[in-house]
Amino acid sequence: MRDSILGTGLLFLFLITSCTSTIGEEERIIKNGLAYKRGDRTPYTGDIVGNYLSGKKRIEMHYKNGMLEGTVTQWYDSGQKWKEKTLKDGNWKTLNEWDMDGNKIFSGK
Repeated sequence: MRDSILGTGLLFLFLITSCTSTIGEEERIIKNGLAYKRGDRTPYTGDIVGNYLSGKKRIEMHYKNGMLEGTVTQWYDSGQKWKEKTLKDGNWKTLNEWDMDGNKIFSGK
């Protein structure tokens, strides 16, 4: 019984600490080319979201160890997707862009 409770507790702790955090764009600072959460000394890992004054999402990006990684998505203030860029190994790999009506106007590398 004790081992079962201990195992469950360790699993819960692992799940909590392995979840990706999300902060607002205003909480991010850049020092020496790395992103940090304001007040932290460790480069940031997690998602960063920026919103328009209306509250609608403007940008969403992911950082790993302070470096931008993965997909960066931007939206028009109408909520329509505007751009989606993918970064891998420090290089931009893909870019897709839509007009305000949702028509894809660019797709490339």
